[in-house]
Amino acid sequence: MIFSEICVDISDFSLQGNGLSHRWKYDSGADCDTRRVPDIFKHMIKNWFPTATVERMIKTDIGIFFNQISPAENKIIQSLKFSQYMKVDGPLMDKIIKHFKLIQEPTKGWGKIPEANHINQGDDAERMRKLRNDYVHEPNSTISDEKFHDFFNKSIEIAGRLY
Repeated sequence: MIFSEICVDISDFSLQGNGLSHRWKYDSGADCDTRRVPDIFKHMIKNWFPTATVERMIKTDIGIFFNQISPAENKIIQSLKFSQYMKVDGPLMDKIIKHFKLIQEPTKGWGKIPEANHINQGDDAERMRKLRNDYVHEPNSTISDEKFHDFFNKSIEIAGRLY
């Protein structure tokens, strides 16, 4: 099941009535964020960059990339060929994508919020990162129905372009 299908299932369920607990809405968004967003990028990247290619890129980088990752991330990289991106989480995938320029850089650069008319892959990756950060770092996990629906609608739109 792809990200947009999962998010549609969750957001459709939420439309059955307001008043879902803030915790449920927060947890639902966090699930899409922590498990599904990385899946979108893994799927997108593996189509153009098989794990053997990325592993070769990392090994020929002569230590530069390894200086930017933790020992735990290093272990994941060592098993990349066999795990086929399965063990790669969002932050590590983000580091790989940015360091090796696996997708086009956002129009305004990494870490900057893209304009509405900027829709290359890097722009959408940044847009998804910002959307995710705003959602999961909501104080006290208090998510309004409006913010809940907005998160899923925007996520589905971005996923549709990236996937």
